[in-house]
Amino acid sequence: VVLMDRGMPKMDGITCARKIMEKNPEAKIIIVSGYEEIGPNGIDESVKQLIKGYITKPCGMGELSQAISRALST
Repeated sequence: VVLMDRGMPKMDGITCARKIMEKNPEAKIIIVSGYEEIGPNGIDESVKQLIKGYITKPCGMGELSQAISRALST
């Protein structure tokens, strides 16, 4: 499971998720962001198909645990 922020220095989380999936299509990526999924620039359908979850910060341990559990079960 890869937990990553949507906004990162040098490479954004969406680009990074695409690169990870090129290397390992079995990766379970969860994006954690201060932006809603439909926030600035949104997330297109091709990215939604790559990732296993999207969590908006701040998030609690319960929400994070559930997202990880869902990602591992897919």
